[in-house]
Amino acid sequence: MTTAARAALVEPDVPGLIGESWLKYLDSRWGRTEFAAGPGRQILAAPYARPNSIARTTALELTALCAAWLAAQRRGNSRPAALQEG
Repeated sequence: MTTAARAALVEPDVPGLIGESWLKYLDSRWGRTEFAAGPGRQILAAPYARPNSIARTTALELTALCAAWLAAQRRGNSRPAALQEG
């Protein structure tokens, strides 16, 4: 996700975002809260998890969420929610 965000976006702060800031940023890009307050929170620990330590259903849910986020960026719904209102 970080690599995709860096490649697709010109916002200079993206590479330095970690933890809660990263989750809030992801949510701001599509006006939803699945990363900061939902199943997307798993994205913080998943890259560091031991193989087979994340339940298959959780991994599939996270994968679907990330795919939906990426699709939303491609559709042009990529401006932070605060900017979309104006």
